[in-house]
Amino acid sequence: MIKDKLLTDNPELLYYIAGKLHITMLGGIKLAGPDRLKVTLKMICTDNKQVTFRDSLDLYNHIQTAQLIDRSAETLDVSTADVNLVIS
Repeated sequence: MIKDKLLTDNPELLYYIAGKLHITMLGGIKLAGPDRLKVTLKMICTDNKQVTFRDSLDLYNHIQTAQLIDRSAETLDVSTADVNLVIS
């Protein structure tokens, strides 16, 4: 079993690997005040590396996060439960 891993060698290009989902945080994390956590994500599933999902969002915004989970799961052909676990 592969352990989850956060690679932070380059603060402008963070990688999070959780099982078959690989998430790249492009441009690092933008702190726009204590009430926002804006990121641009690129997600791939190791089952099909040709398909990618990209989105920019505020991870503190429940609606944006829920939409990210639904849309990325559909695009990457993985379960919403798997994506929800990784994003949480």
